[in-house]
Amino acid sequence: MKILVIRHGQSEGDITGVIEGRYDAELTELGIKQAKLMADWVAERYSIDKIFASPLKRVRKVAEILSERINMDIIFDDELMEWNTGLISGLSKEEARTKYPAPEVKFPHTAVYEQESDIQLRMRAETVLSRLIG
Repeated sequence: MKILVIRHGQSEGDITGVIEGRYDAELTELGIKQAKLMADWVAERYSIDKIFASPLKRVRKVAEILSERINMDIIFDDELMEWNTGLISGLSKEEARTKYPAPEVKFPHTAVYEQESDIQLRMRAETVLSRLIG
């Protein structure tokens, strides 16, 4: 089994410089162009059995472009969403630093500002991977 991981193209969040995480930004025109180029590249090089995607708008659009290119349905899964950045999602990096300063010491199990801890993120990723390959 081979798993091909594809990142979304340029999003509005990338342009505005906000912390995305689960902030639900759309793709930009460039991001859509990048997704189309990716879909062509993937279609020429791989035989795809399934498409799994996060339901976030930027990821959904990329998956839809690939889906149309290779004529395959998409399985959307909330567990594939990016790291839950909690209260800093959608804020500029400066605003996030001001409103929600990083703790002096942060352990892997520490969750601050309604964020997912590093361990929670890893466990979610391992659970999804286990489900996909199982």
